Amino acid sequence: MTESTPSGDAPGFAPPGDSPDFAPPDASPSFPPPAGPAVGGAARDSRPHRRSWFSRTPRTPRSARTPRASRPRTRRRGRLATALTAAAAVCVLVVALAVTRPWDVQVTHVAPPLPDLASTPRPAWTVSLGDGVWAGRVLDPGRTHPRLADRILIDSLDSDGHLTAVNTETGAVAWRSPQLYDARCVLGHPTAVACLVNGQITLYDVEDGRKRDSFAAPAAVTGLAATDAAVFALSYDQTVKSPVTLRRLGWNGSVAWTREIAPAGDYLADREGPALTLDGDRIAVTAQGPGGVSDARGLVVKTSDGAPVVAPGSYSFAATGELALTRDDQTTQLFDRDGHPGVSLGGTLLPLAMDAARADAPLVAATEDGVTRFAPNGTPQWTSTDVSLPSAACGSAVLQAMDGRVTAVDAASGAKLWEASGGMDEPRLTCDGPRVVATFDSDAAPDPSDHPAAVAYDLRSGDVVWQVAGLHRVFTTSRGIVDAEAGSATLYR
Repeated sequence: MTESTPSGDAPGFAPPGDSPDFAPPDASPSFPPPAGPAVGGAARDSRPHRRSWFSRTPRTPRSARTPRASRPRTRRRGRLATALTAAAAVCVLVVALAVTRPWDVQVTHVAPPLPDLASTPRPAWTVSLGDGVWAGRVLDPGRTHPRLADRILIDSLDSDGHLTAVNTETGAVAWRSPQLYDARCVLGHPTAVACLVNGQITLYDVEDGRKRDSFAAPAAVTGLAATDAAVFALSYDQTVKSPVTLRRLGWNGSVAWTREIAPAGDYLADREGPALTLDGDRIAVTAQGPGGVSDARGLVVKTSDGAPVVAPGSYSFAATGELALTRDDQTTQLFDRDGHPGVSLGGTLLPLAMDAARADAPLVAATEDGVTRFAPNGTPQWTSTDVSLPSAACGSAVLQAMDGRVTAVDAASGAKLWEASGGMDEPRLTCDGPRVVATFDSDAAPDPSDHPAAVAYDLRSGDVVWQVAGLHRVFTTSRGIVDAEAGSATLYR
């Protein structure tokens, strides 16, 4: 591994204070033998769009799908591989609430992923994006920075190359970026959005859109993440089979440190290639070799100085904030944030979107016998066969959405609570107080108006609290549900 540490971020466009998150360790932890495949995959997108280095794969047309009765057993494994990577970012963001463990970073504000939608949400406003323009993402700066709660950023970079800031109260366009084709924009800075385009990282003010600064990005960036203090760039050039390298840059472009994550080699590029997950004061990086999930390399490092805290391997973040290493035998070894080994779980840990604080987050894994919840000491508490790939833990329920149905089991006992027909093919689940909201992109349906695209279920009974049909591409935000269709976006609240 190589590492360089300049004197620090030079004065410039930076928030007050840039002190290290943790002091450098005084001794290296003792590491177990590296082992274990990563479980990877990619989130799907429902409409073909302009290809870029971070594009998502379009959904398979309904007519080409394998009938449910003839689907092989390997489908569960494919779903597991896809879910573990695709849900990782969402899971990390949702669980970053007030916490109690000593290694956790203090989080001053994280808004719920949805407002309290106790009754059917209604259209509040519609904003025009341009003829035929589709939103690919919606960025929500107000979730972590309350002073920016009056803005959402509609990302149509794959469609027309623009980022559009909209006032969440009125729907008025606050500003629209210049064309930024093949760009990737990320939040993290307290007042700006960082966009990587044409080898430059450019900062745009979230409130008025003015260009705040611009500096050269490292070559061949495959991943980007940001905090109040810095931006992290992951680089890998598949054409020359370069090393996988992570850098911390100050908000003025100065390089604080460089860390080689994996040596030169043939790793998968683009979506399935080297990827980083930021969780407070730690970053996990995974690079998959030609063998895919069984041929993975990675590292977890400190954001402050790039120092590794574990031996090389393929890691994710458990809902508790611990580090999770999946072994070849599909068991999971947990480590604390400083790399000290913890308990071993007899299954593959599942990432769950949830509303619990980290101290109360359940450890749920896919095992040979079904889905098992483990106690913090690694003891199995229950095993359920009513769910096979749950994706959320809301209130006292663990929930799964699959094959047009939503199933809930009791988080304490594993007993089945209810099952409901959602009318949606594998929707996404979002916790919303005493409800769980299932959302589905119905723009592939022949007539979206006939398909419910957002349904709220009572967590205790499974009764439908409300539902909205006629939506197309659905995004959940702290200000409400955003529905995107060709040429416009509408906020429901």
